[in-house]
Amino acid sequence: MTMDEQDWKDRSDTALDWWVRLDAGALSHAELSAFRAWLAKDPANEAAFDGICDFWGDLDRLRGRVPMPSDTPAWRPWLLPAAALAAIASDPFTLDAGMTTRQFFETHASQPACAGCHAQFDPEGFGMEDMDGLGRFRTTDNGLPVNSLGQLTGTDVDGTFTGPAQLSVILSQSQEVTSCMVSHYFSFDQARDPATADQCTVQNWTSALEQNGGKIIALVNTSVADKTFVTREDDR
Repeated sequence: MTMDEQDWKDRSDTALDWWVRLDAGALSHAELSAFRAWLAKDPANEAAFDGICDFWGDLDRLRGRVPMPSDTPAWRPWLLPAAALAAIASDPFTLDAGMTTRQFFETHASQPACAGCHAQFDPEGFGMEDMDGLGRFRTTDNGLPVNSLGQLTGTDVDGTFTGPAQLSVILSQSQEVTSCMVSHYFSFDQARDPATADQCTVQNWTSALEQNGGKIIALVNTSVADKTFVTREDDR
């Protein structure tokens, strides 16, 4: 390994460490300052961090969570309401040794600037607590038992669930999820979004998918056999 390769590996390892810690949402003021200093120290550090975030598809989410240096182009403060930015800047919460990640985020319910958003996504997110920041299965968090009880609200399959496996079973029974998936499939199949005139086609494809137990191959076969497959607009 050359010196340049070793340098990039070291930067990537450090970036991955920051990513995991940021994703846990448990950095103190001092740690946030250290993170900002590390980014500002060398453009290569920011490039390494962006590479890690891009790989996990979380660049916007992480950049919208942490107050970045004002001269960092990727920092998008308009992604968050002013009240939420102020709450993040004040950093009223820290994760201590006697607290799980779930317990840490549950403390946001006492903060008006945080509670509005967290009430919308925390109930579902708590059901993922048996996965760590890298998606690895875990039974403990910070030395404490994991509570992965989640809840779906505002859907056609509302109710509680425990863990991602049970969530996947519940979502497989959702008409809303099935219709959404077929609509997205239509967009890729036709290289355009479904129009009002396409609703019958989308419904027929949805029915075919449901009648075949949700098997994707049934959806593919139905779409290929549909007349729209040969009359679709050329997207090249």
